[in-house]
Amino acid sequence: MSGADLAVFGHVHNSQRFAPQYKNKADTNGMQNPKAPMYIVAGTAGNIERLAPTLWKPANLEFLNDKDYAYATITFVDENNLRVDFIKSTTGEVLDTSTLYKSHEDRFVKQ
Repeated sequence: MSGADLAVFGHVHNSQRFAPQYKNKADTNGMQNPKAPMYIVAGTAGNIERLAPTLWKPANLEFLNDKDYAYATITFVDENNLRVDFIKSTTGEVLDTSTLYKSHEDRFVKQ
């Protein structure tokens, strides 16, 4: 995923947020200008199949919600900061929030 800051996945019926990582190895910079992308699973919007419990903790998992229906919002705070919030559908409670900082000194899109 060269040049990606955030990878968003669904279908799995739970919510997950992973540390920025490459080949299952967490970026040592964490959320402060990592070279690797942050990964989230936003799969608890709800359906007739119900939520999927997580039977094991994947590497570099920082947040997991397999108990409540929820959704994720992605906010571009400014040109360097991206915020992800997981919000409980029934109450509006913020279950998890994280902010990813990227300096974007190296441009991967040529204009």
